[in-house]
Order: sequence, then C-alpha cells, then structure tokens
Amino acid sequence: MKIGDIKMVPNWKKAEDYPPVKGTSLQRWAYEFLIRNKSFNEKIAIAQKESAENISGELVGWSSTPVGKVLKEYGVEYPMLDEWLKANISDSPLIFTTYPKSVGSYLVDKAGGLFSDGAIGKHYRISPDQDDKFLLEFDLTQPINPQIEKAKKMLIATQIARTGKEVKASASVKLFPWYLRVLDAIEAKVNKAKICEVLGGELKDAMSDDTFRNWQKSGETMRDGGYLNLVKKPISK
Repeated sequence: MKIGDIKMVPNWKKAEDYPPVKGTSLQRWAYEFLIRNKSFNEKIAIAQKESAENISGELVGWSSTPVGKVLKEYGVEYPMLDEWLKANISDSPLIFTTYPKSVGSYLVDKAGGLFSDGAIGKHYRISPDQDDKFLLEFDLTQPINPQIEKAKKMLIATQIARTGKEVKASASVKLFPWYLRVLDAIEAKVNKAKICEVLGGELKDAMSDDTFRNWQKSGETMRDGGYLNLVKKPISK
C-alpha cells in the first residue's frame, strides 16, 4: 500500500475539505496528523522506492517490507485493506497500535525459560504482567453490543478499584480541523495575516495572534508524535 495513493491535498480555505468533527474516528485524526509529518513522508518515499527497486516473487509480511518498517516506527499496527475502506469498515487507511488489544495465546516454538521440550507446539494463555493492563475475552458466537456494554462497566469498575478514580476525557477534537488547516496553510507558504483573515471570517470573533500561535503549536505537537495519544487515551467529542 502506498501512502501517497491515499493522502489527499485539501484546500486549507475550505472547511468541507477536512474531516467533520462528528463521526470521525480517533484513528482517522491520528492519520491526518501523521501524514503531515515531514520526517514520516521522507522515510515513506525512500521506502516506497526501495520496494519498487527490489520486487521479488517472495511473499513477506507487510511489517517486513520497507514501507511496513516505517509504519511500525511511527506506531502503525497495520495498514487497512482497500476493500475494508470501501466497505466502510474504517475511515482511516492506517490502524494504530492501541488498547484494548486482542490477546489470545502464545505458541511455543522453542524450549527455554518456562517451557520444556514437551511444550513445543502447544498454546499457552497470555496474562498481563502489569497491574494497569486488563484482559477481556469476547464470545463471537453471541451478540457483540451487550458484551461491549458489560465490558465498559467492568473496565470502569476495575479502573476505579486500581487507581481510585475514573480516567475521563481530557481533550477535545473540536479544534482538530482548525489545527490541520493552519498546518496546511503554513506548508503552502501563506503568511499569518492571510491565514487569520480567512479563518477569522468563519469564527464568531476575529482570530487573534494568540489563537493562531496556539493552533500552530498544538498542530505541530500532534503532527510530531502527539497523534499517538489519540489512540491511547479517551478523547471527548
């Protein structure tokens, strides 16, 4: 999968060119900030060239390819299949490593540590070794929604029991489109006065220098690594 094939080039002056606040997943917001990361794009371009120059008939896992290694470096768990995107299974071309994760069992492939020769080829259940992690098992033969509702209550109760409080949302996605538009305008070499004039025309109050600086700084922080927090912490709408 080529990142360049799915990266759009929006017009920073048009709000409709950007994902809407309502209905856009955190994975998609993380993707939007990541694809504006200069270092990421440079490495992806090199990786794509390496892939094109070293085509072979050997089938390898995506994470072993040059592009896959770059994606892994930036926190991507796997690229979304085009068929899944077309079927609206996800709104993000990339899926970032996040919790909860599906945890099954470990297949022993060699002896050592806790495992003897007799354990080779057998599966053993995985248990977290940290108190701030919690495993849940879902029954895929039964309706999912009731299980999710029950899981939510169980997780909150466990969180309160272990930490003494419920960790609630601490950030808002409402400003994300504005951050992205400021980043894109700066990338297009538009001066601050013009950016404030255009974006300020859509606000109830004129856009101040402080607002511009805050949006620019916040956008750069998200672009340069903060995007990973979107898929690790709860974000309010």
